[in-house]
This record gives sequence, structure tokens and C-alpha cells, in this order.
Amino acid sequence: MKMSLLAICAAIAVAGCQAEGIPPPEQSKAPASTSSHQSNGANFEVQPDAMASCDPAAEAVIRWDASGLPDAQSLEVWVVSGGEEKLFAAGGQKGEAKTGPWTRPGTRFVLKNPTTKRALADIVVTGPACQ
Repeated sequence: MKMSLLAICAAIAVAGCQAEGIPPPEQSKAPASTSSHQSNGANFEVQPDAMASCDPAAEAVIRWDASGLPDAQSLEVWVVSGGEEKLFAAGGQKGEAKTGPWTRPGTRFVLKNPTTKRALADIVVTGPACQ
């Protein structure tokens, strides 16, 4: 009986602290989401991979790793937006490039082997419509 009474008092004390507006421990902010795509032996990712369509254009980081493809010693990242395809970055089997503040939902990045002109992977930045 004494244990039950003690448990009830402890529960009331905890509830009282919460009712007095004592904030819970601070939650850490979640990192920007990353979308990763693996295709034809190449890993390709963009961060952030989603943003709201009414947000201003933003910077994004593109990473690739095709170290498992011996015939792809160099790679190219192309950006496709509004029906146009432009060379964005080039590098070795592993690399990273940061865009300017122009990435928006619908922006598509394509990882290509420049020797064969073959697309190894592609990824599209997504995002919800604004309310």
C-alpha cells in the first residue's frame, strides 16, 4: 500500500512539473533529408532531396561514387531543368559538388560516363506543393 501511495505521489509531482510549463529537453533539429540512388553500380545522392515548391531556390550537395565500375574512371553530372540539359560537374569515380542557390523541386541530376555517354544514375529533387 505504501509503495502504491509513493508511486501515485511521484506521478502527481511529475505531472505538476509539466503543468507548470517546464519545457522538455531540447530536441535536436533533424538534418536535411538525403535521397540516394544506386543504379548500374553507381551510388548517386542529393541533399536536400526535397523542398517545398514555394520555398526560394536553394543550394544542394551532389555526391557520387562509382568506384565499383572499372570502366568509369571519370564521371559527369548533368543538370536537367526546364527541358535543358547542362554539364554541371565532372570528376573522378568519387566526387562531390555544391550547386548555387538555384536548386528547386523538379531539378533532375544525371550521372554519366563521359566516354560512353551512358547515364549511370539519375535523381530528382522532390517537394510538396505549397498550401
